[in-house]
Amino acid sequence: MPEEHNHGGSEHWEHVDIPEHYEVVIHGDHVHLGQFEHAHIGYYRQGEVLEHPQGMPPQIHPPEGFHWVGIPGHYDQHGNHTDYEAPHWGLHGQHS
Repeated sequence: MPEEHNHGGSEHWEHVDIPEHYEVVIHGDHVHLGQFEHAHIGYYRQGEVLEHPQGMPPQIHPPEGFHWVGIPGHYDQHGNHTDYEAPHWGLHGQHS
């Protein structure tokens, strides 16, 4: 559930929970696991719509033990809201 916070200045920011997931690289009809992202808090500007991935997840069967998860568009940095990560699909599941 998003929460409202003021991180200085006149802008207000909402928080959104980003689940742990792997970034993915799709090669033809199979998926390679990319960088692992730990669960964290993302930020978006108050009054803006929280963007989610559009449509269905990729129609590629994920590796055993994984499932597709939608990652909403967000900024990662507290106090430096310049690095926007667009909405995308990731894989949630096993990790070491």
